[in-house]
Amino acid sequence: MRRMLAMVAFSLLAALAVPTMASATHSNGQGPAQDFLSGAAKGPVPVPCAPGVASGHFHTNGQAQDNVTNVATGQFWTELEFLAPCLGFSSASFSGEVTCVNSYLGPENSTNWSGRIDEVLLQPGDVPGVPGILFAGMGVISRHIDESPPTEADRALGFTTPAPLACNDNLLFAPFQTLPITQGNLITHLGH
Repeated sequence: MRRMLAMVAFSLLAALAVPTMASATHSNGQGPAQDFLSGAAKGPVPVPCAPGVASGHFHTNGQAQDNVTNVATGQFWTELEFLAPCLGFSSASFSGEVTCVNSYLGPENSTNWSGRIDEVLLQPGDVPGVPGILFAGMGVISRHIDESPPTEADRALGFTTPAPLACNDNLLFAPFQTLPITQGNLITHLGH
């Protein structure tokens, strides 16, 4: 009975959340006052091994606490399948906390975000990271572009940094180059 009650409560909560998520915009229209991004996608991810890209699957949800400091809360994860072995590994996954979010309008509706990598797993071998390459404690910076209407391709690009970035780092304000995603939807929102 408890399980049934919990499922009903969860279903009601999910049904109530859907209209809120659907009304989010990537402009100064409806939606929360703070910058945010959410979404999951698949697409090419640059890597330091031949042929230079891996097949990536990534998910990010983050929201700025305010639009002055860019300090944010949220989570991310990324899974990479290497097209050829990279340092002897066939795949890598890493996840962590979103620490900074900065949305801005320009030629595209963009959000730059940064975070801290908390967990790493390289396969085969269940290796928890490689010092200097990919390990817990490193930072990540990424740019997501929300191309609306949904019939156009969203874009993204991310890379690791030796340490997490401060929320006033210039990279959070830089409209750096991105790559088209092949599947998924990225939502960016400029708070008002």
